Amino acid sequence: MQCTTIPPRHEPEPDAAIVRGRPGDYARRHPGPADVSCVVEIADTSLERDRTVKRRIYAGAGIRQYALIDIAGGRVELYEEPDAASASYRTRTELRGDDPVPLLLPDGGRHEVRAKEILPSST
Repeated sequence: MQCTTIPPRHEPEPDAAIVRGRPGDYARRHPGPADVSCVVEIADTSLERDRTVKRRIYAGAGIRQYALIDIAGGRVELYEEPDAASASYRTRTELRGDDPVPLLLPDGGRHEVRAKEILPSST
């Protein structure tokens, strides 16, 4: 199956993404779903849209992992196992504090960071 980019009018711009290859590989095109192992959204005022609209778009495109950083809630929501047919993810994990956040790499490996390392510090 050939994957293309998400249709332009629906193509969100994530705050970060883990993508195979080098930046030069995408000089003439955006990475497509097959190139992306994880997208990251940092949500403050956009939390509801990121949890609903963007999550459905990413799942529908077959993005393997979606990390939603909920600033106000002090947590990372990790969505995996996309079901493109229903535009949803089969698993959701909520991580806080010292919980490891296993970010999916293009080769299938994982890179763990602690939730508190990617969440803003409370003042």
